[in-house]
Amino acid sequence: MSGFDPKQALSRRCVRWALVVGLWTFWSTLFTVDLYIGERVKGNEISLLTAELWHLGWGVTWMLFTGVILWLRRRFPLDEGRWQSNLWLHIPVSLVMAFIGGMNFVVAGQLLGYYPPGVAFTLQKGSLFFATWLHLDPFLYWLIIGLAYSAQYYRESRERQIKAAQLETQLTQARLQALEMQLHPHFLFNALHTIAVLVRTDRNAQAVRVVTGLGELLRRVLDGAGAQLVPLKQEIEFIRRYLEIEQIRFGDRLNVEMRIEPGSQEAQVPYLILQPLVENAIQHGIAPRASAGTLRIAAWRDGDRLHLSVWDDGPGLPETLESATGDGLGLSTTKERLEQLYGDDHGFVVENAKDGGVAAVLDLPFQLAVEELGGSA
Repeated sequence: MSGFDPKQALSRRCVRWALVVGLWTFWSTLFTVDLYIGERVKGNEISLLTAELWHLGWGVTWMLFTGVILWLRRRFPLDEGRWQSNLWLHIPVSLVMAFIGGMNFVVAGQLLGYYPPGVAFTLQKGSLFFATWLHLDPFLYWLIIGLAYSAQYYRESRERQIKAAQLETQLTQARLQALEMQLHPHFLFNALHTIAVLVRTDRNAQAVRVVTGLGELLRRVLDGAGAQLVPLKQEIEFIRRYLEIEQIRFGDRLNVEMRIEPGSQEAQVPYLILQPLVENAIQHGIAPRASAGTLRIAAWRDGDRLHLSVWDDGPGLPETLESATGDGLGLSTTKERLEQLYGDDHGFVVENAKDGGVAAVLDLPFQLAVEELGGSA
């Protein structure tokens, strides 16, 4: 019972019994008004205070009965396999409580001087009240039972909803972390491939620089482990470091343009959202060519939307493939992460640009980042 809070449990119990007292007091007051008006119509003198005290005696009786009824409901439930046998216990108990309630009503009238004293009168008048109110008083017993079950079912329903929401959140988080973990080795293997290419071509000094840059990138990846949303400026800084490694590999064959609107840098974006897009553009738009190529990264805000674009001036997608959002691990993982984070409230497409080349375009809700992760320069 690690989650049990005695103070909270006591508070709930106090609220519950305050509600019980309030409801029975209200119920008694309704009968008080009925009695007062009825007696005055008959010409009998009775004060409103006397009528209220009289019915409060009856109300306190049922107030005490409420605790007993709730205990009987838990001890002999009516929603399980033995409900039929338990029902035959509840029926006589409800009749006995109704009879006691009628007797106490008579006793209260005797104490207030409205009825003559005497045990014989109490039994006679109490039996008369029991017969007269047989359609109502036992019903109060079943009303309490019904309200208790309604509260129980509502509480269980809320607990199921909360548990389902928690499980859904945990499942979503697990999926996002799994997708993120796919990016880490994928990114690492590509960087190691770059180092291998440099070593094979006897560019050892550049290979050392790449190893140093890779160490910095890995430190940033580890610093951001578990994060799903980070400031855009942090993603841009990461991409700059990543592109430093790629420019060592490609030299003059890779030209990089950054068009980042100042007002967009404080927006939060999915962690490592740009790296797979940049990697895809380099792999398909820059690497196959012998001539120089251009890679352009842009970010801008349009109202409550944030737009990100990664464009290369490569040969473009084949005519038979108009969109490549499902092509390759990086793009497919990016697509899944966006669906987990934003549902339908996002856009992601990789397509041939109107002015040539291929553009990967993201359309996300614009939300200001709460804080930055550690590790930014």
